[in-house]
Amino acid sequence: MALFHGLKRGHFERAAVRFFSSQLLLSSNKLSMETKCLNSNANSSPKLRLSRVSDRCHFVRAPKFDSWSWSIDPTKVLVVMITWLGAKDHHILRYSHLYTKQGLDVLVVKSEATDFIWPKNSMALAEQIYNVLDNQMQDYHHIVSHTMSAGSFNWTVLRMYLKQKRNADHICNKFKGIIFDSVVAGAGKGGILNESPNDGQSQVHALDRMVHGIVLSKKMNFFMQSMVESMSKVFFSVTKEKTVKFYEETLRFFREEPLQVPTLILTSRDDPMCDAAVMEKLVNIWRAKQHVYVSIKVWESSPHAQHYIYHKEEYESLHEELMKTIFTTINSPTAKVINAKSNL
Repeated sequence: MALFHGLKRGHFERAAVRFFSSQLLLSSNKLSMETKCLNSNANSSPKLRLSRVSDRCHFVRAPKFDSWSWSIDPTKVLVVMITWLGAKDHHILRYSHLYTKQGLDVLVVKSEATDFIWPKNSMALAEQIYNVLDNQMQDYHHIVSHTMSAGSFNWTVLRMYLKQKRNADHICNKFKGIIFDSVVAGAGKGGILNESPNDGQSQVHALDRMVHGIVLSKKMNFFMQSMVESMSKVFFSVTKEKTVKFYEETLRFFREEPLQVPTLILTSRDDPMCDAAVMEKLVNIWRAKQHVYVSIKVWESSPHAQHYIYHKEEYESLHEELMKTIFTTINSPTAKVINAKSNL
């Protein structure tokens, strides 16, 4: 703490952010500034074009697709995919292929650890996503969202940003469905729920789960992992007004103001960064109080943000079922009323 001695509160917080970030050895994790063509599947899939459209947003245009099962024009549907920390290009293309093989374009937003460490960065990212959607993607009429791990945090911040912004209804009303894959979730401090549904079990605070996830994304050895996780407790104590309180508001928003659109949650019992019991409890709350059309899949064993790799056929089946639900209800009168009332 002597490192920060004598600094005023604002300077103290900024110094803590720089120091903590430097210890994490945070990299930018940005995609190439140039357009890339990558194979989404080494066996038979066509090459997909990955193009930079802003500092943090990249675009994957789907090849022409002649077979489409629903009445909605696929060229008017955009998928917004917000990735987990450290996602590589070939990972992104694997998930993008779920959509591009159906003729759907994908807007990729790559999450960075600094979005969570200093929430102002996530708010700046939300503004950037909004500007891309409003100025470059305005011809799309429908948006399907797919978030992974920390991407769910950035997605929630985006929705909070849109709620605060005037005249953003034209974007909000485009949201028609969402997949939450490997949400970082727990109870207690920084948690979705105040108390864990697991009676008699020790409680791991959600904030600690998130820090653990950041550390794992950097592939540190055990000593560095322990040191950084210990440092994080000091960091969040120092920056509580700008970090912990923001997390609490974000999680309240996530819990109490879900989109009333078809929703799929994917998690597992042995994911150290997601308490499956918390997610199951949340699903019950959403169904009972907010009347959200939500389904959940909990695998007994599956690594964090790798469910598609370990359970490919079932993942694709669940994904297909959600897409069917989205596109068969998208023009129903009930869906239009719900969207008009709740998509903020």
